Amino acid sequence: MKKLVFILIMFVSIFSFAEMKDGVYSAEKNYDSEWKSIVKITVKRDKIIGAQFDRQNKSGQSLSLNKDDFRDSALNSSRELVSSQNVNDVIPEFREIVKFLIQKANNGETGNHKM
Repeated sequence: MKKLVFILIMFVSIFSFAEMKDGVYSAEKNYDSEWKSIVKITVKRDKIIGAQFDRQNKSGQSLSLNKDDFRDSALNSSRELVSSQNVNDVIPEFREIVKFLIQKANNGETGNHKM
């Protein structure tokens, strides 16, 4: 019985801690007909070393270029994510997208993705 429990624990450990593959991963998600959220992360040696958060309207204009408070909040989230490697430190609007991109990084699926 102890051997079975040990084997089960080892199996779960191996598959629950997938290593993120180096690369650049980005995704966008439409929240309404006017704006979409965009997230880009850069991964190196199993760590997120860069992150960008933005919103764009349907004309392609970035909210971070027009609203200082949003830009500051997005930059702060980026710094927090890189320093802590914790998705919970990200602006709630972008958490789902970051989790999605981490899954892509675990699978090595670099590039642009839509949600």
